[in-house]
Parts: sequence; C-alpha cells; structure tokens
Amino acid sequence: MFRDGEFIEHLERVVAPRTICPQTPASSRMPTFERGPRLDREFRRLSPELQQAFVAALRLFIDALRFATSDVPAATSGQARAGRDRRVEMTFAADGRATFEYGSERTPGDPHVIWRRIGGHEILREP
Repeated sequence: MFRDGEFIEHLERVVAPRTICPQTPASSRMPTFERGPRLDREFRRLSPELQQAFVAALRLFIDALRFATSDVPAATSGQARAGRDRRVEMTFAADGRATFEYGSERTPGDPHVIWRRIGGHEILREP
C-alpha cells in the first residue's frame, strides 16, 4: 500500500530519471493506494509519453482527493463504469486509460484507491 506521493515516486522510478517535483502541501486528507497485479507490467508497456501523461494526471488526481470532497476528481476525467460494480475509468491521454476502484478506508476519512489496469481502450474490455 502506498501513502500519498509514494505511488508517484514509485512510478517516476519506473519512468526515466528526471527532476522530482516539489512536494504537495500537507492536508488533512491523506489518500492511500494499492495496485492490482497487472498494473506495473502494463505501465512498463506504455510509451514514455503515456507514462509521463499518467504520472501528470496522477498528481492532479491525488491533489483532488486531498483537497476536494468529490469521489471522482474532475481534473482526471474520471467516470464510473456502468454495470461494472465500483470500477472507475480515468482518461489521461487520447488513448490513455486507467481503471481503479475505491476500497475500504485504511485510515478513517481518507480515501483508499485500488489501481487495476492501465493502457489504451483495450483495457476497458476487462477493467
């Protein structure tokens, strides 16, 4: 399980080394994250451009969770998948999609996100 920026830091280590962005200011909400078994493999298969687009969208997503009250931050173009239990689709590029679901809070009041898949439109067949 990752706390706040740890997931971004993990993904940035997978992407080419680059300058680390300034830390996001602290807030009272500290989202936690975990990833499904396929996510690392699928992330590595993305082009460098899509990897960077996802990391940028992830920063917005984390900030929206920390500072907003909506379940699906508008900054990430997230939308609930009809008929797909609690899974949510996030668009981060023209053909860049990630799916996640909200899990049980690990810390009361803090959202917990389970990342499931990442890739192009093809992941939506089995999100």
